Amino acid sequence: MSWIGPAKSEYDPFSEDIRIFFINAPDYETDISWLRKKLKESRGNMYFTSGRANYHVYNNLEEEFRIAKERNDAVIHFLAGPLISVPGNGAEKRSQEGREDSNVAIRLAREGIIKLYPSQKRQRYHFRVFEDMGVTNVVEPHHLGVRSSGSWYFYDSKFEANHWKRLFEEAVGDKTPVIENFTDYFLFITDRESEELVKWARRMNLNVDDIDLETCREFWQELIRK
Repeated sequence: MSWIGPAKSEYDPFSEDIRIFFINAPDYETDISWLRKKLKESRGNMYFTSGRANYHVYNNLEEEFRIAKERNDAVIHFLAGPLISVPGNGAEKRSQEGREDSNVAIRLAREGIIKLYPSQKRQRYHFRVFEDMGVTNVVEPHHLGVRSSGSWYFYDSKFEANHWKRLFEEAVGDKTPVIENFTDYFLFITDRESEELVKWARRMNLNVDDIDLETCREFWQELIRK
């Protein structure tokens, strides 16, 4: 793991004195460790956009999300979808019902620990904002099912935090958080099924990185007919 911080060439009165770091190709453990620390020590508003709400990461952070909400009085806004990742054993049933609670984001949303907003299309940007600390993590754009090539960390910058918060609010629009009937808003998919989705989209000449819920359901109907 290498940390890179760009040198500051001259004073700019329109920018804050910030620290910027970059991790090349971060692994899950690095991501989990950083989020675990930030969730435990942060208060106020938090904003997450997370594509599939990757269970490889978020299923390891249930306790920390509860601490942030219940001990620190944080308000956690979470945008994900239309795909939600769930664990699979290679022999899973082709049914959406009963899959929801295998992703921690759904369990936390049902209990009101997080405010979970459904995204109609896959989000281009994946980021986390801890507003009260002025800390933001932005992941390099990446294709569905492919790990990001890098992760940026902005510390002590209200400017960056506010910028990404605005993008979150624009993406959410007038949506309200989901607390029930999750299969109306998301398609729950295993890693193996995600790979099949990528192949299916390629055959259908579709951009899988811009896929919407309706198209995800078309894929699912074809999959369960096999």
